[in-house]
Amino acid sequence: MRPRLTLLFLCDRSEHHALFLSALVAAEFEPVLAHRTEQAKRYLSSHAVDAIVIYHPGLDDIAPVTGTLKRTAPSTPILRLNHRGEGPQPGIDATFFADLQDEVLTRAVALFLRQSLAGASPQRVAEPARKAGFLAANPQPAM
Repeated sequence: MRPRLTLLFLCDRSEHHALFLSALVAAEFEPVLAHRTEQAKRYLSSHAVDAIVIYHPGLDDIAPVTGTLKRTAPSTPILRLNHRGEGPQPGIDATFFADLQDEVLTRAVALFLRQSLAGASPQRVAEPARKAGFLAANPQPAM
């Protein structure tokens, strides 16, 4: 049996939680939900996670959020989920594009994340996705 991976999902949109969280559970993740950066930071200060996924579509300047998270968990990969086609931003290791209301796509994203994170080092978690064209590489170093 494969070990469960812990994924911190930082999201300000409650309408997106249920479908994505159930897909993560089905893909053998232990998802942890945080609505605000302070909640995520508090959790990270006492727990290790395998990855952080941020979904904050209204947040234009994500650098303060990623800076805070990287200081708290420096080796944890930070992925940004978006649906508007925003480019890579500072502190984000990889960006992926998905509609969290699409059940099939949501399950595929969860399985892809599982496959990418299982046994991978945090620095190389996004490499298979970049090669497949699924994730946009961030040209700037993480904070």
